[in-house]
Amino acid sequence: MTTLFERGAILRAREFIRRRRVRRRLSGLEHRNPILIYQMGKVGSTSIATMLKNQGLDRPVIHVHTLNRDLVREAVARHRAALSRPLDEHLIVSETLAKQYDLSELPCEVITLTREPIGRALSFAFEDWRKKLPTLPDLDVHDCVKAAAGVVNTMLAAGSAHADPSQWFDQELHKVFGVDVFATEYDFQRGYVIIDDRGPRTLVIRMEDLERSLAPAIENFLGIRLTIDSVPVSNHGETKWYSDKYEAVKREFTVEADVLSRITSSRYFRHFYADRMLAVRERYCMQRDSGSELSVSDHVHTVG
Repeated sequence: MTTLFERGAILRAREFIRRRRVRRRLSGLEHRNPILIYQMGKVGSTSIATMLKNQGLDRPVIHVHTLNRDLVREAVARHRAALSRPLDEHLIVSETLAKQYDLSELPCEVITLTREPIGRALSFAFEDWRKKLPTLPDLDVHDCVKAAAGVVNTMLAAGSAHADPSQWFDQELHKVFGVDVFATEYDFQRGYVIIDDRGPRTLVIRMEDLERSLAPAIENFLGIRLTIDSVPVSNHGETKWYSDKYEAVKREFTVEADVLSRITSSRYFRHFYADRMLAVRERYCMQRDSGSELSVSDHVHTVG
C-alpha cells in the first residue's frame, strides 16, 4: 500500500517532468510571437486552442486561464493544499510565464472569449460535476434539475465572478496586458472585435458567435483560412454522457426576476449581450408558461 510520503514523492516526480516539458515549450518565447488563448474557463477555448495547434503554424499556441501573478500564486496554493495530483500543466504554464517574462512587453497576439453568464454557470456545473454535482450519475432528471438549481444559485450569487465575468477581464487581461475590452464596442453584426489600440493585438469573440464568425475572425486576425470542418463545435455538453440531464436542466431552469435583472444589468452583459437582452430574459424568466420549471433559488438545500 502506498504511503502518504511515497504518494507525495510520486506527485513531485510527475510535476518535475511536466515542468521540464513546459520549460522547453516556453523557451525563447519572446522571439517566437506566440498566440495566447487567454480567457476564463468554460467558454469553448480548449477547442480553439486545439484547432489552432493543428494548423501547423510556425509559432506557439499557448492556452491559459490566468496570468495575473497574484492569482496564479493563489491557484497554485489551492492546488497544493488538495495534494491529490501533480500541478496541472496549464497552471505550470501560467506560473512559468508569470515568473519568467515581463508579459506587458511580450510580443504576442491574444484571443479571448466570452459566454452568456447563466448558460456558462450551467455548463460549468455539469462539466465539473464531480465537485459540483457528485451524485449526478444517480439522479433522475427531475432531481437533477433541483440539484443543479441549488448549485447554480450559489455560483450566480451577487458579487460572484460567474454572475459578472467582467472581474476576469479587469483582473487578468486589463491588469496583465493593459487591454480594456470594455473601451471598444463589440461588433454584433460581425460577431467579433479586434482591439489593437493598446497592448497586444487582441481578438474578442463570444462563444455564441463561434459557429458563424470564428472562420472569418481568424482569417482577419491571423491570416489563416479555416475549413468548415476545423471550426470547433461550441456546445460539448450535448455530446457528454449526461447530455439528457443537461438538456432537461437547460429546458426547465429559470431565474428569479431580481437575479436575472442583476445579471443582465451588469457591465459585462450590457457590453457583450445587449443584442440578446430580451431573448435571455425570456429564456430564463420564472414567468414562462411551464408548471414544472424550477428557479435558481429553489431547493438550495438539496446540494451540500
